[in-house]
Amino acid sequence: MKTRFVIFGALIFLASCTGNVNQQNSENLGIEVKNPVLERRVSENPSPSIVHPVKPVASSKSLKNTIEEAFELWNPQELVIWNDAYGDKTQAKQFALMDLDKDGVDEILLRVRAQDWEGYTLCFAIFVNGSEGLKMVESYQIGGMGNGLLIFKNGMIMLDDESEGGTFIRTFFLLKNSNLEASYRYKEKEQETGDYAMEYYFSNGMDSIFSPITQSEYEKQNFPNPNDQNETYDMDSIPSWKNLNTL
Repeated sequence: MKTRFVIFGALIFLASCTGNVNQQNSENLGIEVKNPVLERRVSENPSPSIVHPVKPVASSKSLKNTIEEAFELWNPQELVIWNDAYGDKTQAKQFALMDLDKDGVDEILLRVRAQDWEGYTLCFAIFVNGSEGLKMVESYQIGGMGNGLLIFKNGMIMLDDESEGGTFIRTFFLLKNSNLEASYRYKEKEQETGDYAMEYYFSNGMDSIFSPITQSEYEKQNFPNPNDQNETYDMDSIPSWKNLNTL
């Protein structure tokens, strides 16, 4: 009789533990995401044989903190000039989320607009938020020479820049898994003879130094044409721009 009583009690204890574990698993689905930006996307038409796990969605508070951190990291020096001329009240800080490298995590686009110029964009920047943390890929002030900062529909980013000394620089940025995987640079420099010398460079990752490469190594990347409007996004027409103060 005593042995039966011990077995019966053990079964009751085991059932109690199982219930507590199930309750804890259920509560864990509501935990706020610590990595503030960007939920993973699930296919709209999943196969019936595939079970997709439930994943918590980042709260608006954590997203707001991430966007504000990106603005602080950006800290564009060019805004100092606009602040002196127009003051902070004439500017609107905005952000947009776009999955440029199609890995299920959005990249962060920032821009600052002059409200008294009918919302004219003054400058904008692009951030990734992958395994290396929140990093700025590039920023640009509108009104500079060249094509400026462009986003191609294949996820590639390009910056055109031209100095007063007659040096033209074009840089392509390649993203992968929400990090900057590589950069390719083309430099055209005017010589004293009036001719132009072309140089080509490669950088592996966010903080790597650009190293010289051959023209063929550069050209085999088959970079898109920045003058083809069908291949680039119109930055002002991106529908997901939102004001920072709406978060």
